[in-house]
Amino acid sequence: MMTFQGNMNFSAYREQSAPLRGPPSQRMFFGFAIAAFKSNKMPKFSATAVILLFPLCLVLGQAVTSSFALAAEKLKEDNRAKQLDNEKTKLSRATNPEARAKTQMRIAEILLSYVGEAATAGDLGKMQTYADQYRQAVTDARDTMMKSGLDPHKKSGGYKAVEIALRKQKRALQDIARMVGVDERRSLDDAVEMVTKIRDEFIQALFG
Repeated sequence: MMTFQGNMNFSAYREQSAPLRGPPSQRMFFGFAIAAFKSNKMPKFSATAVILLFPLCLVLGQAVTSSFALAAEKLKEDNRAKQLDNEKTKLSRATNPEARAKTQMRIAEILLSYVGEAATAGDLGKMQTYADQYRQAVTDARDTMMKSGLDPHKKSGGYKAVEIALRKQKRALQDIARMVGVDERRSLDDAVEMVTKIRDEFIQALFG
């Protein structure tokens, strides 16, 4: 058992626990101990209490950390879906070709994240669906700029934005393709081939 001498200064505990690292329960345990020690009101711990309390703090810390991680991941997914809706709304209102192409490439990037998520989960059906949507978004961005009539040398903003995005997304597609079997990666290989071809078009328009 443990007993406390005097009243603990909890503001001192918060001050001492702030710079500590680790899960919240561990910071609480060590912060409390440091504050108590410095205030000369260190609680008297029996050996049994120390043996039992410290592992408990570790277990609680891991549980709290896992809960925070799951909550953060869920929030990330929710934000991603909301962002996709927002980009589609922007696209429906945009008339400037450069703005439309940039929005279409942001939509493509979000869809690509879903492709990777489905591949990681082994859900080949969803992977195929999102890969098709991704390819459509990239094709739309390509058509928007190539049919815009804008001179890629004088008004290059949209052309450069698409080319840079495709360069990054091609690498991501190749990484995702390595996560699935050869027989299941056809849609991803097709997407890589398409991205390569379209990017070459933009490089030719910009520097040819």
